[in-house]
Amino acid sequence: TAIPSNFLTYAVTSTIIKLSWDSPPLYFQNGVITSYTLTYRGIQRDTTLETMTVSVVNDTYILPILTKLEENTDYLIEVSANTIIGAGPPATSYQLTPQNAPKGAPRNLSLSTTDTSIQVNWSVPLINDLDGNLTGYVVTYYGYVIDTEEREEPINTSSEDDQTLTLYGLQEYTDYFISVQAVTVGRGPSISNTIRTLQAIPNAVPTDLNASAISPRAIYITWSPPPFIDQNGIITEYTLTYRGVERDFEERTISILTATTRSTSSRTVSDLEEDTDYIITIRAHTTIGAGPISTVTVHTPENVPSSPVRNLTTSTEGLNATSIFVSWEVPILNDLNGVLVNYSISYFGIEIDTDLRVIYLSNPNGNTTYTIIKLQEYTTYSISIAAYTEVGKGPDAFITQRTNQDVPSSIPTFLQATPLSPTILSITWEYPIFINQNGIITLYTLTYQGIERDTRLRTVTLPQTNLSLTCHNLDSLDEYTTYNITLSASTSVGAGPLTSLTVTTDEHIPSSAPNNLTTSALNSTSILVSWDAPNMTHWNGILLSYTLYYYGQELDTTLRTVEIQIQGSNHSNQEYTIGELQEYTHYHVIVNSVTSIGSGSAANSTVRTLQAAPSATPTLLQTSALSPYILWV
Repeated sequence: TAIPSNFLTYAVTSTIIKLSWDSPPLYFQNGVITSYTLTYRGIQRDTTLETMTVSVVNDTYILPILTKLEENTDYLIEVSANTIIGAGPPATSYQLTPQNAPKGAPRNLSLSTTDTSIQVNWSVPLINDLDGNLTGYVVTYYGYVIDTEEREEPINTSSEDDQTLTLYGLQEYTDYFISVQAVTVGRGPSISNTIRTLQAIPNAVPTDLNASAISPRAIYITWSPPPFIDQNGIITEYTLTYRGVERDFEERTISILTATTRSTSSRTVSDLEEDTDYIITIRAHTTIGAGPISTVTVHTPENVPSSPVRNLTTSTEGLNATSIFVSWEVPILNDLNGVLVNYSISYFGIEIDTDLRVIYLSNPNGNTTYTIIKLQEYTTYSISIAAYTEVGKGPDAFITQRTNQDVPSSIPTFLQATPLSPTILSITWEYPIFINQNGIITLYTLTYQGIERDTRLRTVTLPQTNLSLTCHNLDSLDEYTTYNITLSASTSVGAGPLTSLTVTTDEHIPSSAPNNLTTSALNSTSILVSWDAPNMTHWNGILLSYTLYYYGQELDTTLRTVEIQIQGSNHSNQEYTIGELQEYTHYHVIVNSVTSIGSGSAANSTVRTLQAAPSATPTLLQTSALSPYILWV
């Protein structure tokens, strides 16, 4: 996460740079440094990005040397450390290579003369050939036959503009050798030419001037020299100018040097405007000056528009959730490059509805709005519009727009209810299918209502403050009761369709005692017990049996239990006879109902068995012979 340390660069020569650096601080290396990546490129020239990899073996690496560089060039050099995971940030250095003498000559040397002077014109060498800061030029000249002493005219200038020097005091009508060298820290190669003094300008135009469009943005021009009798010297160059009539009004000039006396010359001019009339002129030059102008007009053909439509906007305000309104303006007039014939509107959904669709609109000059319909609700669409000429399609303008929200078009999925206890249900579900959500789910509405009992309809609203909230517990329910549960999802627009299920809460013990418990003595040793089932709303399950308990209060006090299974669906008018009881004894009788969970509340009653004849003789305790007194038990 840190750059290599102490990154230094220095130029050894005008074409060689040495480098040095240290590893990043250890606590920023984040692993083992396996290599360094070195990149460099010239800023003004030699701009191709070069890359080198410096391998690291046992924390050791060989510092590279950059060679074959351009002179007098700023180089941007970067080095970054690599682990096996990837590269860290680069250290950066700018290094300027030293100057050198130019390796290229000045360009576009042209000469003009009078009878005693020669005007020398030239252009700066190619920038990549200067190899230093321009300090001036040296113009060397001498005559071939006479005036043969070689002379030099130094020019001190750093300007890269075209240069002109007039040599005076020359011999009339003499062939002179002229050379020009650019100077930086030394002299570079020369450009040279010869000229004879005392020529005149041509007095006739170039002949056979012809121009034809070879593409919507290029014209091919041909011409022949003026008649030989009217050349008045050696034709050294032609000046070609061209400008548009309806647009592209700026006149551009090309100087075309002629190295030989060819019978026909040609030039292709490019970067023109499409569907435009151009006026083209040509004139011939001797070393003295230019002759008269020849003119021709040519029309470039149509092309596709070169710029997109302008001010592309979209809106969904006031529209339904499946429409987008699009508006735009025609491309810049100068970029139409022909007659506008139609527009294309291309669109596709980014998240869903991803098929590309294209609509073509005619009457483009009066139709710059359109409403796209039958889209997917709450979906981002990429929309592009292009203008067409007869030649074809121009560049696209792009924009994105999301459709409005709507109510969900499908139910929440995987609705389930799981009993947690006889009075609590856990309700779980999943979102509606994504493509049918039609917006941001903001809440769920849950309703529940008992079918046999607890029939009051209740509603629970569950805001989606937590995107993972897809569960809710219903409590305070009735035991062993079937509930109808519904669920719907809502966006900010409204609620979607309902999904529903029915579920029965778990059984529980009965919550009330059997009704109408009565006991009656049948005889001195039997009791008839009768009762009815509890109210059905208090069963809390399926009644399986009754448990009957009884015991005597004065005698026969052992608690005894009888399980009475329920036969069929008759839960009322239950009877049971208890026998083998103690005569004339109070018995306490208890009855409760039983589900699969257990016994519920009990009903109880007390009854005394009937009297019976004593079952044993009295016991003689004492007699006395002195009186008629007898004691017994």
